[in-house]
Amino acid sequence: MDRIKGILQANAYGITIFLLLTIFMLSHPQRFLDVDCLCSFTIDYQTGFGGRKLIASMVSLFFNNLNQGRLLKLVYLISIAGCLLFSYCCNLFINKMKHRSRVTHISSVYLTILYLVCPASLLFLLVFPNFGRLDIFLYLSCLLFCFLFYHRERNRLVYFICVALLMVFDILSHHIFVVTYMPFFVALFIYDIWSKGFNRKLFVSHAILAIVVIITFLSVIIFSSMNISLDEATHYHPNIELSRKFVWFIYYAHISDHVQIYVLSNLRKLVAGFCLTIFFLLPLILLGWKVWREALKEQSKQTRNLFMAMQLAFLLLIPAFCITVDHARWFAALLFSQFLLIAYFSFDEDSLYSHVGETLGLFVRRHVFLAAFLIVYCSLLGLFGSDRTFECGEFLLDKLHIYKVVVQPPLGI
Repeated sequence: MDRIKGILQANAYGITIFLLLTIFMLSHPQRFLDVDCLCSFTIDYQTGFGGRKLIASMVSLFFNNLNQGRLLKLVYLISIAGCLLFSYCCNLFINKMKHRSRVTHISSVYLTILYLVCPASLLFLLVFPNFGRLDIFLYLSCLLFCFLFYHRERNRLVYFICVALLMVFDILSHHIFVVTYMPFFVALFIYDIWSKGFNRKLFVSHAILAIVVIITFLSVIIFSSMNISLDEATHYHPNIELSRKFVWFIYYAHISDHVQIYVLSNLRKLVAGFCLTIFFLLPLILLGWKVWREALKEQSKQTRNLFMAMQLAFLLLIPAFCITVDHARWFAALLFSQFLLIAYFSFDEDSLYSHVGETLGLFVRRHVFLAAFLIVYCSLLGLFGSDRTFECGEFLLDKLHIYKVVVQPPLGI
């Protein structure tokens, strides 16, 4: 009994978070997957090489006779595994910060709660229409990368091989990774190269890694093909009828078709939604700015410049906002990356920015009501959708009579 009690106490935070996530997921039962998600689990490499086919190919290895019921169960298992990994990371993070000091303990608990109630919370991948999106694999890869990066000095060769395999997996799973979740990887790569002054050897190693990533990404873009007709792809699995529209847009259409048909026709809503999202997220943005400003105040100019260089990595998100319509998913990736950046540097005591956790803890202790208000405020915004902002933003867009335009493929498709 004492041993069980000790295990429960050591993992209390993780168990609590996991229970909350699973209760939320089960209280929002999903009867079916979004038509976009269905494609990602069914169209595999037997139809030709291309993006978004790796996961479907892996699924086909386990299911000879795929149907929506089995697919839904599989997505539930993947989501539960994701909740487990996230909860485990939170448990490690909070426990380590708890043992360091009371202030850092406060900061870790606050950061975790604030993230869980904000629109970019993991919860947004546990409900329709994002339940079953390939984003969850990209999301979890960032958590796995934190483990690899933290232990990178143990064996650099193993580290680079594992990171290369992880990034290739992400690109083959969904090449949108390059302009959404990969900026987090790049930010830490920049830190690794310049944290102790410019390291030429590490620069060359990361350059090789970059070449691998670029080749993989360009291969997906240039050599994507379908060796079956659109009608055959729509009925690729007898027990699953796919949307003709989405199959064409994802696997047959050119990116220019996507921009012309999707982006330009919804440009008014996209611009309005982007501006509203920024406006509603201003309190979170200001908190991040305040915390990092205080944390960097006593740092050298070189260290401050390094931080700015790391933040420039997130400019990679710009193409995602320009040529696609799922802005909410990209905002979620950006917010998650920024939360994770604070959490990682707070956790790593040997990092140049390890005191950012203490800075956040002091802010929370000095401004209790403001910190509490921010949690309540974020919880009221709702969760990000896919091509829809959170509930508050969509409510205002409706009041302004700015609606989403339902688009169709060209005639004859």
